Amino acid sequence: MASPLSGLLRAIKQRSSANFHLGLCLLGLLSSAMWTIYAGTERNLYLGIPNFLGALLSCASLLVFFVFPRSAPQAPLQQDQARARTAAAAVELGGGQTAAQ
Repeated sequence: MASPLSGLLRAIKQRSSANFHLGLCLLGLLSSAMWTIYAGTERNLYLGIPNFLGALLSCASLLVFFVFPRSAPQAPLQQDQARARTAAAAVELGGGQTAAQ
């Protein structure tokens, strides 16, 4: 249930939930809630506690999904383009030095 939260920090920094899948978050919440209810009826803490935590994590991922819109972040793309230009310039400089030797 914590798999959608692996990109939580990145989603908060970019203010975009583009990496979250609504279906996965909803079904994770549904599954965890059902297992938690079952564990409550059976009075089984070993089954109830992990599934209750999974339901909380699914709620957190849904909160991030609805708080931040699904938009493509602009700043990281520009950073990647700048890195690509820097890498291309380094390759050109490196290639020129080896040809001279």
